[in-house]
Amino acid sequence: MNQGPVKACTYKDFSNARPRTFNGTGGVIALKRWIEKVESVFEICECPEGSKVKFAACTFIDQALPWWNGHIEAMTLPVSNSMTWEELKEMLIAEYCPRGEIQKLEQELWKLTVQNSDIDAYISRFNELSLLCPGMITSKGKKVERFIWGLTPPIQGNVISSKPETYDSAKRLAKKLYDHSDKKSTKAAEGENKQE
Repeated sequence: MNQGPVKACTYKDFSNARPRTFNGTGGVIALKRWIEKVESVFEICECPEGSKVKFAACTFIDQALPWWNGHIEAMTLPVSNSMTWEELKEMLIAEYCPRGEIQKLEQELWKLTVQNSDIDAYISRFNELSLLCPGMITSKGKKVERFIWGLTPPIQGNVISSKPETYDSAKRLAKKLYDHSDKKSTKAAEGENKQE
């Protein structure tokens, strides 16, 4: 059954999906979050490649808007709008992700460990930093190794011995082990309180 041609994504479709605005502040994290949100809107709206830059540029406000207008003035609007989404992302990263800030995030990822048995906080920050520092985690195996390295020694050994092949399997096992460890600690503390 032929339903006719598929309707192309319009700016109205894009804006109705409520893409996040980008104001040019907040550094690497704010830019990456904006990119992720805009890309999810592109996916939902099935936005064609030729419309991505002009639609995304409409979300620029505050400091980002005059930055973009300066590029339009230098390149002309048709040339600016004909660039690819990947080219725009590279320009934004060059402008709003200073190398020093990226190096700080890479150092944080390098030193990141589980604190106070809070595996959820560790997983959350690890996920964020691994997205922000893709150059440090160049393969799936490296991601698993780096994740395991940040676990506390007894749990680290258990996860290593299970030889997880994926990050998700390492993460699930670590979470189970920390949750089990917390339950044992709670029961032991309750037992000590009863004896007193």
